[in-house]
Amino acid sequence: MNRLVSRSPAPAVLDETARIAVLPIGTTGPGDARRTTSDTLPASAITAELSRNFPLHVLPPLTILDSGGPAISRALPALLGGICESLSRSDTGALVVVSAHRDRHSFADVAAAADAQGVRLALFPTPEDWTWAGRATRYATIHHRRTADHGTLLLRSLVLRFRNALNSLSARGA
Repeated sequence: MNRLVSRSPAPAVLDETARIAVLPIGTTGPGDARRTTSDTLPASAITAELSRNFPLHVLPPLTILDSGGPAISRALPALLGGICESLSRSDTGALVVVSAHRDRHSFADVAAAADAQGVRLALFPTPEDWTWAGRATRYATIHHRRTADHGTLLLRSLVLRFRNALNSLSARGA
């Protein structure tokens, strides 16, 4: 199996009415087999939950080998640029990148390039989404479900916050 390409546990969902594509993306460091799944699998789990609640075109997940430094800054725009170019030729007008990676700096240039190609791009979850979902999960666990599964509660909270990403895309012309 190629270490740079992961297989999604999420079912491939293609809804012909979906005008929003969702791409789970993760990073891994060289020689660190544990990190291979630490970013991509949570992004895929979030994407799977979103696709159960919204009509989305789910793309296969990507894992980028991050050797540190500017490598991800070069790889990410190239990868997403090709995807955005392909989406601009289809009936899909927006791309949501689902990433569990904490570094959001690499996405700024990609979003600008996507807008230039006519594809609106949003990153989900944002740091604010993570903060809100964490608080909602803690509140639900403390006040309502002492034995609740934290992962399930976190996913449900993120699904509720996904509307913000959709509203952001709509405000830019969806």
